[in-house]
Amino acid sequence: MGGADDTASGLASNPASDELGVEGFAAAARCLAAATRAAGLVVPAFRSPPRTPEVARSLRRFPGGVVVSVRRRGRPAEAVVADMVEGVVAANRLQGDAALRARTHLAAAVTGGAVPTPDPARPGAGGDALASERARVVERQTRAA
Repeated sequence: MGGADDTASGLASNPASDELGVEGFAAAARCLAAATRAAGLVVPAFRSPPRTPEVARSLRRFPGGVVVSVRRRGRPAEAVVADMVEGVVAANRLQGDAALRARTHLAAAVTGGAVPTPDPARPGAGGDALASERARVVERQTRAA
């Protein structure tokens, strides 16, 4: 019931521009956090803007987690959300097919598209579906070794 009209994706808060407002940024962050958690990945914290003025996105690692900072002002909502998704991929150090699957899953979650859900009985089923929980644990153990 806010005073701003939402776009079809529900992200832009400023009807006069394509920028992502504070409310839209927070909504996208919550959506990404839920989808990231559901995929068994580490959920970073999101903030805006980055400390370094000349960058659109930055990532800072701390002992307790990762902070992804994204510039909102003067940028289209789609670019901001894409940087948030890339921040999750970078925070989890995903590469190759795992990164592609995560990007697809997270982008669909934020834009309201259908997100393929893995079937625990059939690991790897469903094409773009993320790997089963057991496969993710094995992948993490392999990376840690």
